[in-house]
Amino acid sequence: MFIKDAIEFGVKLLRKAGVKEAHIDASVLLSYLLKEPPAYFIAHSDEHLSFEVLKKYDALLERRKKREPIAYLVSEKEFYGRKFYVNESVLIPRPDTETLVEAVLKAYEKGAEVNFLDLCAGSGVIGITLLAELPNAKGMLADISKSALTVAENNLAEFKLSPRAVVVESDLFKNITGKFDLITVNPPYIPTQDLKNLEPDVFDFEPTLALDGGEDGLAFYREIIKTAPDFLKRGGALYMELGFDEAEEVKRLMNGKFTDIKTYRDLAGIERVISGMKNEDIGDKGR
Repeated sequence: MFIKDAIEFGVKLLRKAGVKEAHIDASVLLSYLLKEPPAYFIAHSDEHLSFEVLKKYDALLERRKKREPIAYLVSEKEFYGRKFYVNESVLIPRPDTETLVEAVLKAYEKGAEVNFLDLCAGSGVIGITLLAELPNAKGMLADISKSALTVAENNLAEFKLSPRAVVVESDLFKNITGKFDLITVNPPYIPTQDLKNLEPDVFDFEPTLALDGGEDGLAFYREIIKTAPDFLKRGGALYMELGFDEAEEVKRLMNGKFTDIKTYRDLAGIERVISGMKNEDIGDKGR
């Protein structure tokens, strides 16, 4: 079979299964197997494919037909210009989360010696990107999932950032010690009853632990906002990703414990990130 025929076969199979971006997905899967960029196929459309490649391609198409995410099939996802290793233990990084990274990077100079905590770290994309972009920063990456932290450790090693990072298994702040200049969080924020309305790619494959934000989607925000000031230094800041239409309620929760509260919109114009400075008037437990 030629490359062009293989892609056409893949597109038909995926379209029949209701996959929206069938052509892109078929091309990405073949690109992954051939270790060539999709652009390669334009000039090599009549190249023959080996039986071994076709067998693997067919297996990947069958998995994608069942809506298994492309990122899990090829074991990587791009985030902020870098390719991160991902598997079914972690939430697949979204472009929306880059809004949080950009907001933080605007607040800190390139040479800032910031010490940060990244809660609900998952694959580590937020913490690792901050370490890469802020060469004098040090970070603690924490997650309740041991398997997710293994993914984060793999990514830290891949980008040679392990010496500036500590990885901690922790249910939010439970096993965290010390104080930080900055805390970043992309918490689970989807209301439990809305999970069933997610696309099959998400609901059937991505970890519910990283999605379920409780009855109203705000359970993690309440706990984080209540406890974060105890782990922030004077002048410390909290940056959190927001779910759709959650900005006003999270602002209300932050009032009193935080000052200078700001929101940041993503490319779709949605208030996607919120930040605040520790309110020094609420006291300090001296952790």
